[in-house]
Amino acid sequence: MYHTSVVVAYRNNPRTRDVEFLVFEYRAKLMRDKEVRFPAGTNWLFPDDSPAETAVRKLLEETNLRALEVGRLGPKEASEHQKFGFLTAFTDCSRELRDYYLEINGDAMGVPRWVKAAELRHHLAPVHHWVLDLALAEVCALAA
Repeated sequence: MYHTSVVVAYRNNPRTRDVEFLVFEYRAKLMRDKEVRFPAGTNWLFPDDSPAETAVRKLLEETNLRALEVGRLGPKEASEHQKFGFLTAFTDCSRELRDYYLEINGDAMGVPRWVKAAELRHHLAPVHHWVLDLALAEVCALAA
């Protein structure tokens, strides 16, 4: 059985201290419109990957960040496969953030950008709302 992993990178804005999440505009080759999404993908080509390994790989491929540590936010059951959410702090990542447009197998990804957590729900693709809710709860718990 294959799985999808979604990875949420967060930081405190160095100037305002607001919590921000890393997203980018995404358009699959079969989609007409762009959506704002978190880095995500499946283990379809890497069937031996654990969900955490998939999350680390997708973050690297899609943002150029290498997560040194990811925390599991929880699974979400889907009819065709399992979906997993992961959280990583920007301070737990190495490498420079990608600053260019990227295309992988026909899927287009804009330059990653930081968006305030309080504003993200209005921009984020509904397919990723479940992991946003889990990430917000975890980041609030970490701050308490």
